[in-house]
Amino acid sequence: MAALLGLERALTPMNRLTEILPEVRAAIGANPGSGAIYGVGLRAYAQADLLDSIPLLVDKWGKVTPGDETPYREWAAAALARRDRTTAKRAYLLGRERIGKPDVLAPELAQLAVIEEDWPTATREWSAAVRKLPGYRSSALAMFSQAKPDARPAILRGL
Repeated sequence: MAALLGLERALTPMNRLTEILPEVRAAIGANPGSGAIYGVGLRAYAQADLLDSIPLLVDKWGKVTPGDETPYREWAAAALARRDRTTAKRAYLLGRERIGKPDVLAPELAQLAVIEEDWPTATREWSAAVRKLPGYRSSALAMFSQAKPDARPAILRGL
């Protein structure tokens, strides 16, 4: 795993991460229980523009690490790097569904809602995030401060 991460670190700045795919496939075949390998693979597939392969990889990764949000967060991060908010939202919601907890990935979904100026959803998601981890309160307040004045009454009603 250390060699694979080192190779990723070396290839990424040269924009040659796609060259790691044969090693990733071999590593998954040799050690399918290592979640870290899947993260490297996901990033390589995203850079190679092999977007159809990512959900399959996330499925495998999710089975290896049940209850872990990381596969879905990584998928969404790859989508957001491509400015694809629709796929990012799909990844977050799929993670929530598969993990089976209504507050999973709430901060991430709240941030997406803020970007889309969907204040009712942002309010709901930030509320769930703060209930789960009170430390998110300052992030939520910072995000709500971006709301236009005409959106603020709806946010206050939601809170």
